[in-house]
Amino acid sequence: MTSRNHSASILRVLVLIVGVLLAGLVAPQAAYGHGEGESEQSLVLVRQAIALMVNKPGDQMAIQDKLNDCLQAPKKEGVNLAMVRQAMAMMKPGDSMNTGTMMTSGDMMQVRQLLEKSIGARPFAGAEDPVQIGAVPPPLTGADTGTLVALDPMPGRHGLTAAAWVALVVAGLVVSAGMALSFRLRPKLAHPQMPEGAQP
Repeated sequence: MTSRNHSASILRVLVLIVGVLLAGLVAPQAAYGHGEGESEQSLVLVRQAIALMVNKPGDQMAIQDKLNDCLQAPKKEGVNLAMVRQAMAMMKPGDSMNTGTMMTSGDMMQVRQLLEKSIGARPFAGAEDPVQIGAVPPPLTGADTGTLVALDPMPGRHGLTAAAWVALVVAGLVVSAGMALSFRLRPKLAHPQMPEGAQP
């Protein structure tokens, strides 16, 4: 009888662990606020602005914020700040290129090209290995990859479909059922243990 109670308590613990793991998969991830770990190098900030233009072209406030940070950064090596200011002027609504509040993709491409020129980026046409853009190589820390290349976005998956969620739930149920059955159907001991203090 104690064996069944012990099996039931182990089963409850396993179900609790699987439930917590599944809840961790479904729970939203924490978002990190703006300003944490902001770079002090203008070169890095311009590269981040270019990456935002490639991956989030509609987020003009974030792009302008990176460019403002670039102008205020203490380490300005490797960046032509006059070109950065010119790119910022092109992004402001109401100038000769912009009639509305959102830039067209052609305008955004001109701003991106200007920013790329400001850090010395240009197409590579040689046979040897390409060198990194700018005089200061980026650090290999945290989310920084150590490359100065900003590629056009690649199409990717946009979240899990209903079929994928069903497959995950079914897989979780199969694993849970397997663990429950492994405890329920385990073989009995060949030689039962004598309780302590009992006489043979």
